[in-house]
Amino acid sequence: MFVLAQGADYEQDVFLSVKIDPVDMFDEWKARDNLLHALKEGDVAKADAALEFLSQAKVPESAIDSLELLQVNFILGRYDLAVPQFANMLKKAGKRVRYSFADDDLKTYLKKETRFAAHYNDRPGDRDHRQRVDKAESYLKSAMQADIKQEYKDLAQILIETLPFWMIYDKDYFTYSWDHSLKGYGISKDVDLANVIKVRASSYRDYRGVDVDTTRIERALEKMNEFCEKYPDSEYFSWIKKNVKDFDEYLKGYKKFRNYHEEKLYTGGLGFEVFGDALNWTFMLGVPIQYSRYIITPYYYRNKDLRGGFVSMGYDAYENKRFKFQPYFSLGTSIGPGVQADYRFWLESAPDSKFHIASYLSLKLRYMLGYTFDYRNDSRKDWVLYNFIFVGLGFHFW
Repeated sequence: MFVLAQGADYEQDVFLSVKIDPVDMFDEWKARDNLLHALKEGDVAKADAALEFLSQAKVPESAIDSLELLQVNFILGRYDLAVPQFANMLKKAGKRVRYSFADDDLKTYLKKETRFAAHYNDRPGDRDHRQRVDKAESYLKSAMQADIKQEYKDLAQILIETLPFWMIYDKDYFTYSWDHSLKGYGISKDVDLANVIKVRASSYRDYRGVDVDTTRIERALEKMNEFCEKYPDSEYFSWIKKNVKDFDEYLKGYKKFRNYHEEKLYTGGLGFEVFGDALNWTFMLGVPIQYSRYIITPYYYRNKDLRGGFVSMGYDAYENKRFKFQPYFSLGTSIGPGVQADYRFWLESAPDSKFHIASYLSLKLRYMLGYTFDYRNDSRKDWVLYNFIFVGLGFHFW
C-alpha cells in the first residue's frame, strides 16, 4: 500500500523528461481535493483512498510527490511510514526529482501545517532555518514515542541530530519570487508549474560565518556508529556509513577552520602600529611587514626634541594564538637592539572565505635601546643614548 509513502526507491530518471499537462489530470485534481478535506476532517479512510489513487499515477510523483506524502504521514501520525520516507528523501540529497503538478489548496495546507520545508528563494536559505528544524524535530520526537519498530526509532534519533545540516525545499522555493509590481510574492512567469524538476533536499554544511554545534555532530556520529553496529543488514546501512565519513570530515574541517590561527603562526602578514612612550613623550608609527619569521618594519617617530625614521628588522622567536615575541635591531636615525611583545586581545572568528585572510588587534609592549640623532641644536652630529619603553596598539592582517 502506498509505494511512495513507504519510501521505496521509486524515482526514475526516465520520468523526469515526461511533460505533464494539468488539463489531463482532472481525476488527480479531484483526488487531491478529497485528500485535503479528509485531512481537515480527520477521516483516515477517505485520506487512504485518495492516497491510493494518487500514488498509482503513471508518472511517479506527478500527482503527489514524496514531500507531500511525508507531510501527510506526519499530520496523520503514521511515523512507521514517515521516518523511513524522511531518510529516503535525504538519501537523494542533491538529486533532481519531480514535484507534483498541482499548485492548489492541498499544497498550501500541507506547507502551513508542517512548516519544515524552505519556500523562499529571494533571501538567504538559512533564514528561518532554526524554526524549520524545530518543527521537523517535533515530528521526529513524536515518532520516537510512537509504536514503531526500534530500527525506525533509532533512525529518527539520527535524523534529529543531523537536521540542522540538511535543507528541504518546498515547491514554492522554485516557483515563487518577489514581484515588485505587486509588492508581494507571485509565481514566476517562466515557470511550468506542472513540470518542476528540482532538488528536494541538499546538505547544509557551510561553516563560514556560522557557529556550528560540534557537540551535536559528535552525538550524531555516535548514534550513526551505534546504528551500523546494531543493524548491519539495514537498507540504510550504506547511507549512514557514508554520513559517518561526511560528518567526520565536516567536523574536522570546521575545527580547522575555526582554529585557522594554527596554520598562520610564523607565516607573516601586514599591519599598522602606533606607540607612545610616556618617559620621553615620544610618538611612533610603524608598518610591520612579515614573511615567514622575518619582520621588517619602517617607523617614524617624533617628540619635542627628536624626530626621524628607522627600519626595524625583527625575528618572530615565539608565537601562539594570543602572544608573540620578537627581538629586533633598528637602523636609521635610531640605531640599537630591542624586544617587543604582542598580546592579541581580539581575533576574527574565521578567515575570509575567498582569500583566507583574517585580522586581529593586539596590545604591544616595546623596549628599545638606541642611539638617536639629537635635533635640539639643529645638528646631526650629536648622538644620544635613549631607553624607550613603548606601549602600543596594532591592527594586523594575516
